[in-house]
Amino acid sequence: MVPHNFLEALAKTVNVEAIVIIFSVSIIVAMTKGAGFFDFISLSMVKLTKGDPKKLIVSLGALTFFVSMFFDNLSAIILLGSLTVVICKQLEINPKPFVLFVGINTIIGGLPTPVSSLPNIIFFNLYAGEGMNFIRFMAYMLPIAIIFFGLATGFFFLIYKKEIFKEVPEEKKKQLGRINPWNGIENRMNIWKSVILLGILFVGFLLTSIKGNPIDVALVSLITTIMGFFCLELI
Repeated sequence: MVPHNFLEALAKTVNVEAIVIIFSVSIIVAMTKGAGFFDFISLSMVKLTKGDPKKLIVSLGALTFFVSMFFDNLSAIILLGSLTVVICKQLEINPKPFVLFVGINTIIGGLPTPVSSLPNIIFFNLYAGEGMNFIRFMAYMLPIAIIFFGLATGFFFLIYKKEIFKEVPEEKKKQLGRINPWNGIENRMNIWKSVILLGILFVGFLLTSIKGNPIDVALVSLITTIMGFFCLELI
C-alpha cells in the first residue's frame, strides 16, 4: 500500500509549467512544419549557399542552434535531421557529417534558453523566485553556447575536411541558384504567419523578464499555441 505522504510528495514534484511549455512548444513545431515553414527555410538555404558544403554545414548548424533555443531537442533533431538528409540527397553529398553536426547543435543550441529542454525548464522554475529570468538565463548561457558552436564547427571542419571542402561544379551552382523556395508552398501567407508566430513567441519570452510582469514563460507558450490554431490555415 502506497502511503498518502508519498503521493503528496509526488504531486508536489510534478512541474505543471514544464509540462505546459513542452506541450505548447511541440504543437507550435508541428503547426509551423505543417505550414511548410521549415521546407521553405531549407530550400532558401540551398539557394543561398549554392550547394557549397562549407557554407551549408555552417548554415544548417546555425539554423539548428537557433531552433533548439526555443524548441525541445527531440523536436529539433526529428525536424532538422530529416530535412538535412533530404538536402544532402538532393545535392548528392555524404549526409553523415551534416546530420551529426545538426545533432550536436540541438544540444548546444538547447543551452542558452530556459525553455529548450526539460532540465533547463526545471532549473529555471526552481530559481525563478530568486531573481532568475529569461534574459538573465540567456546572459549566462548564450556566450558559452556560442563558444561550443565555434569549437564544434572547427572540429567538424578538421575531421570531415574531405566531405566539407568538396568543390561544387559551376554549372550545379547556377542550377541551385535558380531554385525558387516558394515552389511547393500551398499557402504563402502561412509562411509569413509562421514567422510572426515565432516572433511573438520569442518577444513574449523576453517580456517575461520585465519586473512585475504577471505573464510567465508557460503562459506565453500557451497563448502562442492558441494563436497558431486560429492564424495558420493548415486544413
